Amino acid sequence: MVKILQWYKTVTKSGFFTETEKRSKFISFAFFVENEEEVQNYLKEIKTKYYDAKHHVYAYKLEKNNSEKFSDDGEPSGTAGMPLLGVINSYELSNVLIVVVRYFGGILLGTSGLRKMYISGGCGAIESAKIEKRILCNNIEIKMNYSEYSKILNAVKKCGGVITKTDYEDDIKLIFYIEKNKTEEILKKISDIKNGENDFKIISESFMPLPE
Repeated sequence: MVKILQWYKTVTKSGFFTETEKRSKFISFAFFVENEEEVQNYLKEIKTKYYDAKHHVYAYKLEKNNSEKFSDDGEPSGTAGMPLLGVINSYELSNVLIVVVRYFGGILLGTSGLRKMYISGGCGAIESAKIEKRILCNNIEIKMNYSEYSKILNAVKKCGGVITKTDYEDDIKLIFYIEKNKTEEILKKISDIKNGENDFKIISESFMPLPE
């Protein structure tokens, strides 16, 4: 049986970190990404901006299919990309790309020295970013009359739902998202308020941030 992922952690604000070791300069970035295309776009942007750097090392992990990849970009095997992927996994992150640009300073750092600096760069980039937990949610649309509005609004908020849109016409149309595991609970409460009338539809399913 395939286990369905219920949540993951990621960075929602890009991270940036720099440090120098024996004249080698390391410039590190952490980005939120959702697919391979976004990964390639960031890599192209970094390689274009830092075209004169000797190495553009990266690692990323995507929530979809739990896919991951890394590149040493010319550094000795096991000293750069793999340690960055280890950093991502140690923070239990997904949908994240780490890129570390290295300007070689003319002094060899050795395999242990390189590994140490790439781990430091990855951790620094993540620590400077904003980390957020995203939970599998259902996006729900419901129609109601004005007399039902306040009760339904309170029920949604008490169950931890987040309102994303409200349309006021002859009736009120409310769109909100809520943790998937709480969908049955909120729909029962809404049905009770509406005396058994189920005027709602689940629009989509997606990972969304929820308030603490």
